Amino acid sequence: MCESNVYIREDDEEILFFDSADVVRVDGNRVYMRNLFGEEKYYEGELEEVLLSKHKIILRAKDPQSLKSGEEQND
Repeated sequence: MCESNVYIREDDEEILFFDSADVVRVDGNRVYMRNLFGEEKYYEGELEEVLLSKHKIILRAKDPQSLKSGEEQND
């Protein structure tokens, strides 16, 4: 099987967020996940790293400073 576990990186720690994801899609400012059982989850953040050989996907929270900078650029 080709599923991957999804982790949230906070500081230097990785916390399991979603088990056995077979679909991971960036959807604006959040990441959508679904597994073979049809369970779905969203995370407000961004994709940081994909480790295919380890079946591991790492997400992180959006940096509030980068969000603020992006809003200023759109004005």
